[in-house]
Amino acid sequence: MCVELCSLLALAQVIAQLDTFAPMFWSLAICVDTGPPVFAGQVTVAAAQVFTAVYVRDHDEVPNDAYAARGDSEQGDDDTGWGNDSHGDPPGNPGYPEVVLLQWVLSCAASAAPSTPMTTGDASLRNPGPDKWGTVYDDDTHVDVHCLHLSELTGLFIASQSDPRSLNKLLPAIPGVPSTLLAHCLTHCKSTFSPSQSSPHSSLGKESGEDRVATTGPGPPRGPEARVIVSLADCLLVSPFQRDCLDLQSIFQQLDPQGSDWLDSDLEPILHDNQAIHVYTDGSAASSEDDLRPCSWALTVWLDAIQGRMLLGQASATSAVPGSPYYLGEVEDTALVGEQLALAWGFAWVIEHASPFSLPVTFHYDAQGAGRGAFGQWTPPFRRVDPHPGFPCLSDLLVHLRQLASQFAALEHAYVAGHSGQIENELADQLAKQSRRKPCEYWERVAPTWLSQLAQHKLLPWAWMLHSGAPDLPPLFTIESEAKRMQAADTRPQQAPAPGVVATEHPACLAELCFTAVSYNALTMRDPKGPGQANADKAGLRIVGRKALLKNQLAEIQPLFVGLQETRVPDSNLQPDADYIIFQSASTPQGSLGVALWISKTTPYGHAKGTAQFILPKHCSVFGTSPRHIALDIEAPHLRLAVVALHAPTLATATLQEVKDFWRARAAEIEKRPSGADFLLLCDANSRVGSVCTPQVGEHDKEDENEAGTAFRNFLEQIEGYLPSTFGCHHVGTSATWVSPFDTYHRIDYIVTPIAWSGFRLTSWVLEDFESLQKKDDHWPVALSCAFARHIRETKFISVWRQHFATQEAGELVTSEQYVSDFSRYSKPARVAVFDLEVLPTLAEVERLILGLKRGRAPGPDSVTTETLQVQPVLTARQLLPVLLKSSMGLREPLTFRGGDLVCLAKRAGATLRCQDYRSILVSSIPGKIHHRKLRSQLTKLLEGYRQPLQSGALPGEGIEVIAIAAKTFQLLCDGIRRPWGLVFFDLQSAYYQIIREALVPGCEDDTALLALFDKLQLPPKALIELKQHLQQLALLPAFSASEHLTALINDLFRGSWFRISGSALLTVTKRGTRPGDPAADVLFSLSLSALLKSVAGDLSSGGLLPDLPRPSHRHDWAGQGHDEDIGSPAWADDFLQPQTGKDSCDLLDRIQRSVQLVTEKSTSMGMNVSFGREKTAVMVPNWIALDFSDVVRYSVDSKPYIHVLNSLTGALHQLLVVQSYKHLGGILVATSSPLPDVYHRAARATAVVKPLQKRLFSDPSVQLAVRRTLLRSLAMSKFVHTSASLFLHAACHNRVWAQQFVALWRSLFRRRSKTRTEHSYSVLRAACAPAPPLALALTRAVFLSKLTRSGPQLLARLLFDHWATHPANSWLAQLKDDVFQVCLYLPHLGSLFSVGREIFTVLDSLCDDPSWWPGQVKKAVKVFGKDLEVWHERRQRGQAVEASPPDVEKPYQCGFCSARFVLRKHLCVHLSRTHAVLAPARHFAPLPFCLACHRHYGLVSRVQQHLKNSDQCMRRLVHLIDPLTPSEIREAEAPEVLARKRQKAGAWKDFAVPTARPIVFWPRAPVWDERCPPAQAPEEQVLISELIPSFRPKTDNVAWIEAWLQRGTAHAARGRLKEALLDFQEALLGCSSDQERSNVLFSRGSAHSDAGDEIRALADFSEDLERDRLILDSRPANTLEPPPHLWTGSLCSSAALLPIVLHPGKSLRISGADLRDHFYFFAVSQERLERNLKKGGLAKEEARQLFGDEAAEHADRRGQVHVGLGTLALGDSSVCEFARGFHLCVLKRHGALSSEVLELEPGRLEAWLSRGTTFLCQDNCDAASADAEAMLDGCKRALELDPELTWVETCLEASLAEMEEHEDD
Repeated sequence: MCVELCSLLALAQVIAQLDTFAPMFWSLAICVDTGPPVFAGQVTVAAAQVFTAVYVRDHDEVPNDAYAARGDSEQGDDDTGWGNDSHGDPPGNPGYPEVVLLQWVLSCAASAAPSTPMTTGDASLRNPGPDKWGTVYDDDTHVDVHCLHLSELTGLFIASQSDPRSLNKLLPAIPGVPSTLLAHCLTHCKSTFSPSQSSPHSSLGKESGEDRVATTGPGPPRGPEARVIVSLADCLLVSPFQRDCLDLQSIFQQLDPQGSDWLDSDLEPILHDNQAIHVYTDGSAASSEDDLRPCSWALTVWLDAIQGRMLLGQASATSAVPGSPYYLGEVEDTALVGEQLALAWGFAWVIEHASPFSLPVTFHYDAQGAGRGAFGQWTPPFRRVDPHPGFPCLSDLLVHLRQLASQFAALEHAYVAGHSGQIENELADQLAKQSRRKPCEYWERVAPTWLSQLAQHKLLPWAWMLHSGAPDLPPLFTIESEAKRMQAADTRPQQAPAPGVVATEHPACLAELCFTAVSYNALTMRDPKGPGQANADKAGLRIVGRKALLKNQLAEIQPLFVGLQETRVPDSNLQPDADYIIFQSASTPQGSLGVALWISKTTPYGHAKGTAQFILPKHCSVFGTSPRHIALDIEAPHLRLAVVALHAPTLATATLQEVKDFWRARAAEIEKRPSGADFLLLCDANSRVGSVCTPQVGEHDKEDENEAGTAFRNFLEQIEGYLPSTFGCHHVGTSATWVSPFDTYHRIDYIVTPIAWSGFRLTSWVLEDFESLQKKDDHWPVALSCAFARHIRETKFISVWRQHFATQEAGELVTSEQYVSDFSRYSKPARVAVFDLEVLPTLAEVERLILGLKRGRAPGPDSVTTETLQVQPVLTARQLLPVLLKSSMGLREPLTFRGGDLVCLAKRAGATLRCQDYRSILVSSIPGKIHHRKLRSQLTKLLEGYRQPLQSGALPGEGIEVIAIAAKTFQLLCDGIRRPWGLVFFDLQSAYYQIIREALVPGCEDDTALLALFDKLQLPPKALIELKQHLQQLALLPAFSASEHLTALINDLFRGSWFRISGSALLTVTKRGTRPGDPAADVLFSLSLSALLKSVAGDLSSGGLLPDLPRPSHRHDWAGQGHDEDIGSPAWADDFLQPQTGKDSCDLLDRIQRSVQLVTEKSTSMGMNVSFGREKTAVMVPNWIALDFSDVVRYSVDSKPYIHVLNSLTGALHQLLVVQSYKHLGGILVATSSPLPDVYHRAARATAVVKPLQKRLFSDPSVQLAVRRTLLRSLAMSKFVHTSASLFLHAACHNRVWAQQFVALWRSLFRRRSKTRTEHSYSVLRAACAPAPPLALALTRAVFLSKLTRSGPQLLARLLFDHWATHPANSWLAQLKDDVFQVCLYLPHLGSLFSVGREIFTVLDSLCDDPSWWPGQVKKAVKVFGKDLEVWHERRQRGQAVEASPPDVEKPYQCGFCSARFVLRKHLCVHLSRTHAVLAPARHFAPLPFCLACHRHYGLVSRVQQHLKNSDQCMRRLVHLIDPLTPSEIREAEAPEVLARKRQKAGAWKDFAVPTARPIVFWPRAPVWDERCPPAQAPEEQVLISELIPSFRPKTDNVAWIEAWLQRGTAHAARGRLKEALLDFQEALLGCSSDQERSNVLFSRGSAHSDAGDEIRALADFSEDLERDRLILDSRPANTLEPPPHLWTGSLCSSAALLPIVLHPGKSLRISGADLRDHFYFFAVSQERLERNLKKGGLAKEEARQLFGDEAAEHADRRGQVHVGLGTLALGDSSVCEFARGFHLCVLKRHGALSSEVLELEPGRLEAWLSRGTTFLCQDNCDAASADAEAMLDGCKRALELDPELTWVETCLEASLAEMEEHEDD
């Protein structure tokens, strides 16, 4: 259709076409250009002519100059409607006599050459359709002039102030555009452009609203050069979003396909017959730390032509610097960045220059992470480095560029192995390397600059939509207006959600079931063998005609089920048959066995409401087959049955074990039948039963039970089966089903029912007259008739569960019509139109969300699975985007997204079938989860800014270690400073379902619905008032500054939420709570919990109930960032705890009661309920807190302590249990702060996984070691090592237990060779590729520290540091010292970095500089350990010594019963106990958990034993009170505690119990013999009769034994205390940072931390005056390392030596003495003693020269220090007195003053008292032997028999006794 230039146009016809739109009393006229209106006539059509249709009032005259003055100005946009006056003015400006209706312009692109004549005629302007504005239709008129095609015309129509009733029919409404706006339509030129001539501006112009309009000035048209471009964006006010779109468009206007290509080759020679384009990308980066050159990239473009693959061009460069026009946001110079840059510039080339080729483009890459991530096949690689400000990370940029490039060319991708010899990839590799060697200019490159601008644009993720043109998405420019239009429309659903619902009717009535079953071995139906013919293949049902014969005979009893054995059919299939559904299990390859199960098609299994019920094929499912059985599951209305036809092995051809295995396999298969289904077994059991009667087997026609029968009977007991044919009440007739070749009859075929059917009407019989067409009978079929009635209870069952979960969410059951009606009552999610681009899902986000979905999850009602979406993530993301975008823009997600099926999961193993023991999980739509995950990403940003410092669980990357460590740190810190503490663990009942939605968002329902919700909550009036006040406040999301669009989306998310119980079609609408299983549920709950915790913290602060924790004066920079915050209430998901402290026990318990009451009431006011119980809300206090002293604590009937908590809002009185152990976040916390219960619990969980699979999998050599190792690590070890960083392992025994369990679990990879020999630990760790246990712990702690440094929370860092600074002994950071030691063992060069005493500071410094450095060092140490294991293994394989021989260590403790010797005394005691049954004396005197001597209650027998070891007084008293316990009595007393320890090691954390603090019982102590016995001089009248009764008197041997044990224990304990003091003193010195602090430690007198190292000494001057000064050398560290003074020498120091001396009459004692002044300083010591007497520190060379002369400088060390030591005996040396006394004795003996006999130790003969410089000699010449001396020595000798440690004294004692006897004789 066309109209030619200079042709005539009849105006009358045009007016006639438009006149239908003229109102009354108005006429239509045409104005040509600026001329007057014309009502008729013809005009010549010319290019650029302006035609204007106007309304003219009838009989008005219009002057011509009015139009000339007005020109083509636009009309006003007054919205006045038509008036009632028919002669009134139509809408418009009243000054003009007419109103412009339409205006159009005729323009021509200029056609100079004549064209083919065209036919033209009456040009009529018809009413155009919505998409055909400006089209002119022509008919048959021919003019031989130059032709102007209408396809080249641009029609522009202006709609002025016209009647909406007429004009709206002509101009369609444009959303968001004023009614007077130009409605444009561009008709494209009908011409063909080559790819190089196409311009992207054509599409960009349409998107942005630009139109080409010819000038309308007077005069002839001036051609195309007179045209101007009118931009609507410049004429109208645009929104910020539309301005961003225009900015984005301006970037692409820089694309110049006609310009010079930035590749370096010409494209012209190879533009013909091209097939495909290939882009090869590669990157290069430094391979060593010394290489500081930037990374580089390169790409080569190849063209597949007829001549072959040809190089199109290449490009390469290095990474750019920030600020350059080529910078894309690269922040690292790694190989990955190089690969990504190559892909980015490759995409840029495709965007700019690939479209002219119209060829597919394939990208080839050798880095799969970068390539597959960019093309949406893998999740893009993630780097911890933050992107450059204003730029996205390179991984995201690649995804956006790929989406944009796919609009210009079809993209494909492929992986090519690096350096595989492919020339294209090798060229790119060499170009990248050359670019690194010769870097190009950063600011001037042959590359486009628009790519950097695009990377920085905020609409980068939406750039691809500018070039999409897809009909399922709106243009990018109209997204905002389209969102407002959709929100204004506010469409509502017209039907209820019903995805996956299948309409089936199960009449809820009484169903009468009655059917018959038959079991028969069909092998007897065989033909006899003919001469020379083997009929092995002609047996069973393979014989022609036998099947029909069988069916005819069975027709008499009409069986429902027929089980056949020995069918010998070769195939497993469903055989076609008119009467039966036949399921066939194939025979063996040899042609034997085979089983079939027939189900009648014509026999009903029952009747319901008079309707017969039949089994259909769709009701049947096969769940097990073999040549010996076939198992079928039948699920029909009123019938759920598992039917099994089976043929058991016979002992004639199989072993007994094979028979047992067969029945065991069938039992396991039957137990796996669907829940609620019964079973029916049709079996040839080949078993005889009856002689052993059980509830399953009766004695009717009993036979002797054979071995096969025993296995069959055990099988029946396991499955609770029942044999009706063995009970006379059920069976009729004979019982034999088989006759042997020897004519003996037996019953070996049975039909088995559940034992629950024993009360049904069961009748069994044998079909004796069954014809098998055989000469001799073999098997007879056995039949069973069953009849019973069943009431359908499924509906009631589902209703109960639905009602329970509906109560949780305040839901109500609705029909489809009610759902639609209920949804219509919701108000709009937003009162005004909202738009926020951030909440709209982009295509890249949808791709990433699809890739992030976890596989193996159940699909929602729409049956869309994760696996389906991930087959082609890019394609499925593009298909989902319109739905998700429409849901976000229109604030209305699909109904399928709003709900799903509820699946019931037990809260714990072994839960009963009570509703409260189950939790519901929503199984919702997977696409809906993608939509909600997008919302979740926006909500998490809010949560990050408003959550509490120690609130975790909703944000990604957060582990439970944070909360666990915070709780344990608080616990141990308070324990360390001995401050009463308490931990209250809170549990919110059905926490996710308790959320009041109106508290999160304003809500879409009126007050009526809210009142209905309150009524369902059943809250008391006072609680309702609090809840009302809470809801009257601003909703949480607006209060958290959430955008209006996000708030509206969450509001819409809560509209019409629904659920169905799985398997039911009942629809329930919910009104409160978030939905567990929904991606946004946890974040929404966390926001509510954050508000609750913040409110609770404020109330606690105002009430003075916040815990009081010490704070150091200075913090390390690692912990000093941020401001100080209270610990608050650490929370993970819906579990949170509340720390509490107090001044004393009573104050603590009172504060706990008040704080828990506050939290309970605050939770109630927000619609939540706190649940109290042992594993719910409970409190833990330390075991040393005296609960009995507080009035707050009460005891239940089972003696469990609790605290009353009153909820004043509800009036409820709760019991807050006081517990000693609590399972918190999977870990175990105990009142004693011990980590052992947690370690044992972890080990028990892991062992539970290992134990059933160890022999079958983990230690099976036939399975590859790598597979076993991986499975063991993932299944078992993960349960043990998970969150190991939260363990506080300070004691060596705790570390040892963890290491033992760690190695023991890995030892599961080996099978134990013998009971006494296990695999070496090194071999275990080598096979497991596991680190050493200490390194494993060090690695977990290092990784946690790195994560804590990067991500926080900073409050935990401060808490850890404060704990270490306040009480380092039990702090978490103190463990780093051991970690440093372990790492330095394998990396010795690191030792110089960690100075002694400052290891922890060094680690913290490294974390501040580089959080990854310390974990890297630990990983290096792990690698070195692995290499050492390999070396050790190789040496062991070669038979070399791999273990160094232990050094010769002195073993002073020898066993008195054998030759064993030990280093430590405790080792000897263990040996005596285990080997010789010699127990510690304390165990013999602890029969009860309290001490019988002091009446102190300890709660445990072991604690009493420990008390007796340390209390000599109680031990001495007990030996006089009771006889020692015998070994059996000791075991009886210790049995409860031993059992408790075993259960604790098995992981039974609930049984953990430690005695709490108890008061001392002050009643009269039990008297001993000496206290009972009356005084000898007491008068008889004062002696009571009770005192004459014989009482307990200890044996002398027992007393001597205990006395000797106490003496040895005292000496050993003293040595132990000295050694412990030495270690404490060394630690104190190493912790000093200044000389003043060291001097304070060294010179402290009586300090508990006054020990020093071996090389550290100190001198102290305790001066009295100048004449009597003393210079003391602090030799305590060295004293502890030397044996104490000899017992013989030490006895000389006691003044008690004078007491036994008895002077006869006439005898006198003369004592003389003299003081030797400075006696010790006259001794010269040896070189060894001189080194021992070194003074701490040193002297400078100059100081030494001044004191000792020039020669002293020669002794300086490498640091220039001269060390000084005392050359005499030093006061403070524990041995100087012994040296001095020995010297005195030598002098006296040398000068004859003392004989050798006198020096012997003889009681009563000679006693000497030597004291330092003074010597006392006491000579006694009389007989002074004590009467008790002999008895005492004899007792000591007997004690030696019990304690072999003192065997070296035995000889001396015997000699002393002999001498005493001789003395008595004399």
